[in-house]
Amino acid sequence: MRPMIYTLKTSDICLWLLLVCAEIALTVCLARKRLWGRLPCFSIFSVVSACDALVLLALGTLGSYEGYYRAFYFGGKITAALAFLSLIEIARIVLPALDLPAKRAALASSVAGFLACMAFVILWPMASREKQIELGAFMVIAAAFIFLFSYSIRLGIYWSRLTALIALGFLLRFSMQAVCVAIIGHWPDCNNSLILMVRQMSMAVHLAALGVWIYASLSRWGEHGLTLAEAKVVQRLFNNTESALMRGEGA
Repeated sequence: MRPMIYTLKTSDICLWLLLVCAEIALTVCLARKRLWGRLPCFSIFSVVSACDALVLLALGTLGSYEGYYRAFYFGGKITAALAFLSLIEIARIVLPALDLPAKRAALASSVAGFLACMAFVILWPMASREKQIELGAFMVIAAAFIFLFSYSIRLGIYWSRLTALIALGFLLRFSMQAVCVAIIGHWPDCNNSLILMVRQMSMAVHLAALGVWIYASLSRWGEHGLTLAEAKVVQRLFNNTESALMRGEGA
C-alpha cells in the first residue's frame, strides 16, 4: 500500500520505538545463540528488517514524502525477497524428514490451500492488477508457511520446534500484509483514519511475530544433540519410509 506521511502521535511513536527495539533485540539474540550458521537467510533477514525499521522511523518523522516512499518500496521488496529465501531455508531443513506414507496427504492439503488463495484473489475485487498480483503473492507465501508450520509441529523433533516458530512468525507477517493489501486495494479511496488503523494493526502483528522469533531464538532448541526419545522418532520415520518403499517395489 502507498504510505502517507502524517504527524506522529504518541501511540505511533511508541509502536515505532517498540518495533525498532524488538528488531534489534532479535538480531542480538540470534548472534548470542550463534544461529547465524544454522539459519543464515533468516539472520540476514532480521538485520535488514531492523535497518529498514530504523530508516522508515527516521524518514517518517524527519524526512520527505518522496524519501519515505522510496525507502518503504525498496525496503519492502528486499525484505520480501529475504523472507522467501528464509522459506526455502526452512523447507530444506524440514522436508528431508518428510514421511513418505503421508506425503500425498501433505501435498494435497498444500495444493488445496494454494487453490483457495488463488480463488480469493480472483473473486476479491481490486482497484488494480498490480495490487491483485501483490495480494496473490502474499497469500501464496502465507499458505506455504502454514504448511511448514503445521508439518514442523507434526515432526515432533527438537529442532522442528524452532522451525515451527520461525514459520509461525512469517505466517503472521505475510497474513497481515495480505489483509492490508486486500483492504487498501479494495477501497483505494478510503479515508486516512482507515489507512492509519490498518497500518497500526500491521505494526502490532509485526511486533507479535518478533516476539515469537525472540522466544524461539532464546530457547535451547537446536543447541543440543538428539535425546533417546527423539532418536526413536527419527528412526520410526525412516522405518516407515523404508516399509513404504519396499511395498512399492513389491507391487
